[in-house]
Amino acid sequence: MIEDITHEVSRSRRYRSDLELGQAVIDEMEEAVAVFSPSGQLVMSNLAYALLWAHDPESNLKATTIRTVADHWRALSAPSALWSEAEEFISVVGNRVAWRAEARLLDGRLLSCQFAPLAGGRPWSPSAPWTRPG
Repeated sequence: MIEDITHEVSRSRRYRSDLELGQAVIDEMEEAVAVFSPSGQLVMSNLAYALLWAHDPESNLKATTIRTVADHWRALSAPSALWSEAEEFISVVGNRVAWRAEARLLDGRLLSCQFAPLAGGRPWSPSAPWTRPG
């Protein structure tokens, strides 16, 4: 049996190209960005995020959940309830309201964090959608 899969291959290439374009766009942003799925999995982050948090989640996206990432943020910042609140925000299903908060890194830099749900219920996270060293 021979089947023409030209359409399927073309669609797969277009999808991969769209993903690469999206990643290139957020990598150009100065703000650190981390995007989590409704299940709490980190699905995308940018270069500014990797530099700010000294964390390259692409090395193991499957093991990068909001819990493990929040633990990383806690280790690099002054004690705060912010990261627990972020975990809860990302874990909640349903209507959520965007909010802002500040965190201080151990090196003294102040971060302004914004947390907002995306269309389809996907939340952004710290440094999400925007975290700026202050």
